[in-house]
Amino acid sequence: MDLGKVKVKPKDIVPDIKFYGETNFDTEQLKNVEDVKAIAFEAIARLWDVAIDTKGRHELSIKDMYEAADTAINDIKEYLSDYGK
Repeated sequence: MDLGKVKVKPKDIVPDIKFYGETNFDTEQLKNVEDVKAIAFEAIARLWDVAIDTKGRHELSIKDMYEAADTAINDIKEYLSDYGK
């Protein structure tokens, strides 16, 4: 991700989630779980919106954008389908 002159990687903005079995520490880390959830939902919603808004368009650049968003959504779905197995 390019924020002007600052290069930022997604892992730089997504908080770590640690746990130690110590109630006070783990309770504080629960906020990080909620923050990651909010970031994930926002990212998926943006991909979804792009896929919906660009589907069926004829411009090559927009078709590329649709394909990228659609692939990302399907990759996420596939990754999540393994959860709990």
